[in-house]
Amino acid sequence: MELALNKERRLIIAGNWKMNKTVAEALALVGDLKMELANIKDVDIVVCPPFTALCEVAKAIRDSNISLGAQNMSEHNAGAYTGEIAAEMLKEFAVRYVILGHSERRQYQKESDELISKKSHAAHAAALKPIVCVGETLAEREAGQMEKVLETQVRGSLAGLSKEQMVETDYCLRTGLGDWHRQDRHDRAGTGSPCVHPRLAGQTVRRSNGPARSHSIWRQRQAIQRAGVDEPAGCGWRAGGRRIP
Repeated sequence: MELALNKERRLIIAGNWKMNKTVAEALALVGDLKMELANIKDVDIVVCPPFTALCEVAKAIRDSNISLGAQNMSEHNAGAYTGEIAAEMLKEFAVRYVILGHSERRQYQKESDELISKKSHAAHAAALKPIVCVGETLAEREAGQMEKVLETQVRGSLAGLSKEQMVETDYCLRTGLGDWHRQDRHDRAGTGSPCVHPRLAGQTVRRSNGPARSHSIWRQRQAIQRAGVDEPAGCGWRAGGRRIP
C-alpha cells in the first residue's frame, strides 16, 4: 500500500539527536550535514541537538539551509523550575523549532496532553514553531487502542489553539513503537523516527518499509483524520501545519 506525497505545503525533515553528541561531536556532524545537504532546496531541514550544543551549532549553521530546533521547553516563561528551559532562552540561540510531547517524555516524564497543549501555547507566544509528537505505544497498539490513543492525543495537544496557530504547528506521528519497532528493533540505533534521514538524526541505521508498516500507517492516517485535522501525507503527517517524516 503506497501513500502519495502531498506537497501542497512545504515539507520539513527534522533530526532529533536525543541525549547524544558532545559539543565537539555535534559540530563535526553538523559540518558534514552542511556539505551533504547544501543543495537541498525543496524541504526545510531542522536539527535538534541537546541543549548543551545549541549555542555552538547555531553558530555553525548560520547562513546555511539548516534550521535549529530544541528537544523540549517549559510551559513557563521564568521562575523556580529547576532543570527547565524557557522559550526566550532558546531564542537567544536562534532556535526556531521545538519538539513537544515526544513519546519518551510522555512515557518517562509522564507528560500529559494538557501539559503539551500549555507548552504549545507558550511556544506560539514566543514565536517558536512547535513540533508536536503523537503516537501509540506497542502495548496500546497490540491492545487495539491505536485509534483511540491517537485521537485523544491530537485533540488534547491541540486544545485551545486557534486555527492560525494550528496552521503554524508541525506534527510528528511516531510509528517507531509499532510494527516497525518489532521488525527492526535489532537494526535501529535510536533515531526515534522510522522515516528520518539517519545522518540527520546523528545515527546509522537500516530502515524497513514492508507492507505491514504501510498498513499501520494507513490505519494511523484514518485515526488522525477522525481527530479533525488535515490529511497526512507519505510517511509523515500534516495536521494543520506540515508533515514531518
